[in-house]
Amino acid sequence: GKYPFDGKKLPMEEQIRTAAFTTAGPRWKSVSEEAKELIAGLLQVEPSKRYTLRECLDHKWVQDGLMPDSEDESLDDEEGEEEEDRYFDESDLQTDAEEDVEADVQEGDEGVEEE
Repeated sequence: GKYPFDGKKLPMEEQIRTAAFTTAGPRWKSVSEEAKELIAGLLQVEPSKRYTLRECLDHKWVQDGLMPDSEDESLDDEEGEEEEDRYFDESDLQTDAEEDVEADVQEGDEGVEEE
């Protein structure tokens, strides 16, 4: 993969700081619209507009990667059970990650003095 910032119109650091990027051009041609939308949601400068962990996990591009579409790919019973097990294992990891992030945020809040 490559960074969405190319450093051509602005210095790379400025592009990153301001989230100045485009998903046009040849290297983005094979990237799905869902993936582009997810990237744009993650690269929001203003935190209130940036995707949350839950929004990322619920995003269509992420969800499509977890389970095959029934129209696109059918699984026999054994494959379906394996895929379902993988999905639930990943869901457990997502829950663990969310709990870790929440704990880190709470720890960070405890160490901050209010003015």
